[in-house]
Amino acid sequence: SPWASIPMSAVDSKANRALALDMARKSMTLLKNNGVLPLARNASVIVMGPNANDSVMQWGNYNGFPSHTVTLLEGIRAKLPDAQIIYEPVCGYTNDTTLHSLFNQCSIDGEAGFNATYWNNREYKGKIAATDRLTTPFHFSAEGSTVFAPGVGLKNFTAIYRSTFRPTDSGAATFRVMTNGGVTLFLNGKQIAEATNIKNHTNLYSFNYEAGKSYDIELRFIQVKDNPTLNFDLAKQTPMDAREILNKLQSADVVIFAGGI
Repeated sequence: SPWASIPMSAVDSKANRALALDMARKSMTLLKNNGVLPLARNASVIVMGPNANDSVMQWGNYNGFPSHTVTLLEGIRAKLPDAQIIYEPVCGYTNDTTLHSLFNQCSIDGEAGFNATYWNNREYKGKIAATDRLTTPFHFSAEGSTVFAPGVGLKNFTAIYRSTFRPTDSGAATFRVMTNGGVTLFLNGKQIAEATNIKNHTNLYSFNYEAGKSYDIELRFIQVKDNPTLNFDLAKQTPMDAREILNKLQSADVVIFAGGI
């Protein structure tokens, strides 16, 4: 923005305000519509790029934490309910592999997602502070005094998240975690990993799975630092197949690409 380069003191006079407005007008870029928009409601659309389905990316920086964020992909699907929309991540942000979430193949008590149980103590026991059902990968952050769940404190709390992974195919899965707290991971009742203060998204543990089998998952979390955070997902990593992607593009009326890091 041109305003960012103009000291506030320089905008005091009428002339300087006019200059700033003129700079703002000249910085605008208008894109010419070549007939692509508006998209036909029954169009065949391919949405590409990891950013298209990343809500946190849209927060940018110096951001708050909204109660709900609509991703680019969700917005397109909502706007074109009758269209044939295919999502293709293509690759990761910095490599030629793609992470495909397996979270939607996790369920417990006949319902999708993870059960969450919270205690306002450090022992994972006693009076339960709150329970919750999580149907999407975890993105918890207590920045701005945002609690993990109503009734849960900002400090001295613990949580247990449980579900069962029932895969529809066979492959290799990895537990992706980023947190400033402590986590302990169990698979089929056996402790398989433990870590504290994982600064970047990390493959905490990987395992091979088979279609038709069930895998019980339990993740324990303990608050360690102020403004606790916890990101968690179960995903499989696949290499980019350029030929397969190009074949998908052939049938599309339009391709929408969301790039950048």
